[in-house]
Amino acid sequence: MFEFFNPNRTTDIFVSAAEDPAVFCAVGDLSRDIARAGGREAVVKRFLPRDESAYLVVGTLGNAAFERWLEAHGIETTPIAGSWERYVIRSFGDDGRNLVIVGSDPRGTMWGVYHVSEYMLGIDPIYLWSGNEPVPRGDLAVEDVEVVSGEPTFKYRGWFLNDEDILCEWRDDGGTRYIDYPFYSTVIHQDVLMRVVETALRLRQNLMIPASFIDIMNPAEENLVRIVTERGMFVSQHHVEPLGVSHFGWDNYWAARGREIPCSFVKHREEYLEIWREYVERWARYPNVIWQLGLRGRGDRPVWFHDDSVPPTDAARGALISDAYAAQHEIVRDVLGTDEFASTTTLWMEGSELQRDGHLTFPDGVTIVFSDLGSSQVMQEDFDRTERRDDFTYGVYHHVCFWGDGPHLAHGTSVPKLAYNYRRAHEKGDTEYSILNVANVREVLIGAEAVARLTWDVAAFDVDAYLKAWITREFGAGAAEAVRTAYDAYFAAFHPMHQKRIPDEMLLIDGMTRRLGLKLLDMLDGTAETSGLSYYRHLDTFDGPDEFLAYFASALGNAEPRWAAVQRAIYDALPTVAASRLTYFTDHFTVQYETIVGIYRWAKSLVAAAVAQRAGKTPQEVAAAITRAASHLEKALLDRRKAEHGVFENWYRGDRKMNLPGVLARTRELADAVGGAGER
Repeated sequence: MFEFFNPNRTTDIFVSAAEDPAVFCAVGDLSRDIARAGGREAVVKRFLPRDESAYLVVGTLGNAAFERWLEAHGIETTPIAGSWERYVIRSFGDDGRNLVIVGSDPRGTMWGVYHVSEYMLGIDPIYLWSGNEPVPRGDLAVEDVEVVSGEPTFKYRGWFLNDEDILCEWRDDGGTRYIDYPFYSTVIHQDVLMRVVETALRLRQNLMIPASFIDIMNPAEENLVRIVTERGMFVSQHHVEPLGVSHFGWDNYWAARGREIPCSFVKHREEYLEIWREYVERWARYPNVIWQLGLRGRGDRPVWFHDDSVPPTDAARGALISDAYAAQHEIVRDVLGTDEFASTTTLWMEGSELQRDGHLTFPDGVTIVFSDLGSSQVMQEDFDRTERRDDFTYGVYHHVCFWGDGPHLAHGTSVPKLAYNYRRAHEKGDTEYSILNVANVREVLIGAEAVARLTWDVAAFDVDAYLKAWITREFGAGAAEAVRTAYDAYFAAFHPMHQKRIPDEMLLIDGMTRRLGLKLLDMLDGTAETSGLSYYRHLDTFDGPDEFLAYFASALGNAEPRWAAVQRAIYDALPTVAASRLTYFTDHFTVQYETIVGIYRWAKSLVAAAVAQRAGKTPQEVAAAITRAASHLEKALLDRRKAEHGVFENWYRGDRKMNLPGVLARTRELADAVGGAGER
């Protein structure tokens, strides 16, 4: 029997000094986890044991000293040799008094370490966000340990911190970003990123895009890349910043050289080649870069939105982007001096359409990444229509957060929907790469963890088993049934915009409802169009404002009893939640419910105001309805303060994208203006 600790001693951890630094970081986490479980922090010794006994040893195949040690102790590792990110955990020695963790490569070793933390020590992998600490024990031992992992289903698996407005401002002094954009003026503080990275690693994610629009020439932003790679993860770039160059980086680069050059690959090809090479040389200082290829416009829009020299036909546009792909790929090959590197192109928006219609040509070896439609979180048409080729690999870009239409401040992507999409990707063989947009992380951990489990072993993932285990871990065994009922009621309460393939394909989620409300404010102050009114580009255009208002009056009104059912389910679940977990239940569930209900009721009252205005009601009656809308947002903003406590103090001060305080201010101003006009 191997003892992690007892009242008199805590095991030592032996690690060869030749191990990868990222392995030592993971072992440091393990040492602290042992203390968290009830022992003392384990001493980490940077050599391999000889005469010692009752110890834990950690190492990686390929480390010659460690391999000799394994052979001397008769420890068999053939099943994982030469494989990708696998591990063996085995007890050995007299009466199994020792424990060894062996990885097929450094990340495999890390996953073995975190397996021990989660499944033997009982450490919650999301504890940094959930506050879920194990009940300390006086002793902890395991016996007859024999764990042999399989290879992960997806080769590259990770998170994209995109639309990360709250993370940027949660902590002060992260650094300044030099960017002509209404968001991201502050760099994510390194302590915040390390919190995200550790959580991702505990969930066996090996890839991170650590921010939107990273400019590696800015030291504070370069530090984000350093943090990710020092922990042994792969790092990549936003699809709007091929080779790490966004339009903002372009402006800064040429301004520093005393030049103002329009961002146009058509007119300034040589300047593009220069800046791409400069950025590749800087990024190449770091290991494990997955190079993003592409050509996009400012603010995550098609390149022709801001460059009128781009040709007008799809075929010519596809040829232009394909030329950029080829040039970028050649620059990376030249700088690295090898063809052996990982690269991707993400088929987002226009890329999806151009590829679907056969207008794009890709360099050899690139991974083609299909994306979901961010507002529905279901894969786009090219995913189904594209014939896969043997000479390319394929992957997926998916969202549990999406700025614009949401979800952003409240859950909007159910675990069944995530499982549906990732199983389809697996069936099509699109398993080279998965990147998940997690925005500010905290709001969407149940979905982010589900995708981590899916990408590790999609065949083993069961929706019901996952939800039961997750709820039990976070809220206690007694809460499993009642909280699951509340989850199901929550996702059933959203208005379904359409359901062509699956029941909740496109829901009226928080960002989408906010956009609806802003359009209603425009109608009320006379700035919106009054004919041919459309709400969302993937839905039919309404014949006019009356049809538009009638649709959403019905949608929001019919949702009211469903949201009431969610409230009842939350109320019924509360007594079943472990007392120590009530705070996280409030943060994770109650506050998000209150947020989305507040946004729905705000929009519903604005619909009523617009109907009253069109019916010729008095300005005071219209203003009263707008004031009711404001009161619903006020309540939502008050309610969410419950989630700002302890380490999460000031969490919502970075709410720049949904910007509910700004929306409330505009709603109040309009109520005052309409009411004041009536008095005159």
